[in-house]
Amino acid sequence: MKNFGLIKEYITKQFTKSLLNENENDKNIFKNFIKEIKNSPILKTQYSIYINLENKHIKEESKATRYINENIALFNKFKYNDLLNENKKLSDKFIIKENKEDCPCTQKLYENIDILIKESIKEQPDPQKKYNAFENVLEYIMTESISKKDENENKFKLNNDTFFSNDRIIEIAINKFNDKYSYFNNKEKNIFKVLFENDNQGKENIFNKIKKENINQIKRKIVESNDNKELSDKLKLVENKLNEMVYSEDNYVEDIVKLNKLNDGF
Repeated sequence: MKNFGLIKEYITKQFTKSLLNENENDKNIFKNFIKEIKNSPILKTQYSIYINLENKHIKEESKATRYINENIALFNKFKYNDLLNENKKLSDKFIIKENKEDCPCTQKLYENIDILIKESIKEQPDPQKKYNAFENVLEYIMTESISKKDENENKFKLNNDTFFSNDRIIEIAINKFNDKYSYFNNKEKNIFKVLFENDNQGKENIFNKIKKENINQIKRKIVESNDNKELSDKLKLVENKLNEMVYSEDNYVEDIVKLNKLNDGF
């Protein structure tokens, strides 16, 4: 059974690459992965813990220790066997390929987070194993992250994007997107960036903004086509459909793309 962190990392990286090569299969795998996480309280909590510990940097040992303990404590309400079952189902459903280029430090972190979580909810935990894992995670959090290191090092590792965190990979994808599609206007580039940021409120805001722009455009067209009843009726149908649209985390990408295309058609 694969470590949860490795599955998360592999699927996220495949999804990031799919943004550049337009691989629909990888996009669908990512969407299915997110659905599995959302539908399972155990997987959702586990995902949050991995993201929290992987992306945090705290200099003070006492604060870093408290941060780790507070995250691991989120699993106190779950049972060990239930965790194993959920992870096995996820591992069986999403087959990942071995990647020798994966950063050893990230693999080590995932292994130690896995140990920490499991040993914290076992009926008979291994104190030494738990202590060693805790010390390794603590060391990781107190060490300055790659994204804050010298810019030259980041440039050198750009060709080995597996060394970057998910946020850094998405940043690289956006930069490559801008280079490849430099003829896109600023509005389209901004939409793309918002779509792939971890900001649900930002996604919903841009959805509502474009939706409102479309409705206003439709209303203007209806007024202009007042003498053409057939066209006016068709426009009113479109307006009704737009008014019925609501933001959905499952379909926001497709919906925003459709709304933007409609907006550009006016």
